[in-house]
Amino acid sequence: MLRSVPVNTLVVDESARAPESSGTEWASSEQAALFVFLLAEAVAFVFYAVVSRPMWFYLDEWDFLADRTAWNIHDLFRAHNEHWVTLPVLVYRGLWWVFGLNSYRPYQFVIILLHLIAALLVRTVMRRIGVRPWTATVVAGVLVFFGSGYQNIVLPFQITLVGSLVFGLVHLLLATHDGPLDRRDWFGLAAGLVLSAFTTRLLPALIPVKHRYDPQTFFLVVPILLAVTLLAAFIPARRAARVDPTTALRGD
Repeated sequence: MLRSVPVNTLVVDESARAPESSGTEWASSEQAALFVFLLAEAVAFVFYAVVSRPMWFYLDEWDFLADRTAWNIHDLFRAHNEHWVTLPVLVYRGLWWVFGLNSYRPYQFVIILLHLIAALLVRTVMRRIGVRPWTATVVAGVLVFFGSGYQNIVLPFQITLVGSLVFGLVHLLLATHDGPLDRRDWFGLAAGLVLSAFTTRLLPALIPVKHRYDPQTFFLVVPILLAVTLLAAFIPARRAARVDPTTALRGD
C-alpha cells in the first residue's frame, strides 16, 4: 500500500530557501567584482611603476625641495602659482627627510597609489548609489588604466590635484548619509579641509587682502569659515531630529 507523501512540503522548503540563495549569489558577485578590480589595480601599479622608471625631478618639484622647509610657517603657507599647497610641501619634505634625492621611486609611488585610491573611491561611490558590481568595476577600471592623463598618474607633483580628488571623494562618502549629524560629518569636514590644503584658490577669492597667504590670515579666517559651516549644518539637523516622526508623516 502506497504511503501518502506531503507533496507541498518540498515546494515550501525550496521557496523559503530561494531568497537566501539569491542573496548568496549577489554577495558572491560583489566579492568577485571587487576582487577583479583590486587585481586590476595591482597590475596597474606594477605597470605604472615600470613605465615611469626613466623619470626624474623637474621644474615645480624643486620649489618644494629646494626653496622651502617644513619648519618655516611662511614656506608652508606661501602660494605656488596662486595655490595653497601646505600638505604637498609637507609630503615632499617628509619624503626628502626619509629617502633624500637618491631615488625618485618613493615620490612616484605616492602619486600612483593616490591615483589607484581615487579609482577605488569612485567605484565605492558608484556602488553607494546602486550601480551594479560589474558595471562599477568596468567603469572604474577605465579610470585605473587611463585616468585623466599620464601626468596625473606618474608625476609626483600632481599629488596637488589627485590628493584633492581623493579627499573630495572621502568627504562625499562621509557627508552623504541618512539620519542626523554624527561623527561621519565631522570626519567629512576634516577631509574637506585637507582637500583645501592640497590645492585651492577658494580663500584668495574670499579674502580681499593683499597678502592672502599670510599665516595670520589663515589662522583668522579658517576658524570663522569652519564655525559658519558647522552652524549651517548643525542647526537644521538638530531641528529635524526633534520633529516627531508621526507628526511629520501626518503633515505629508
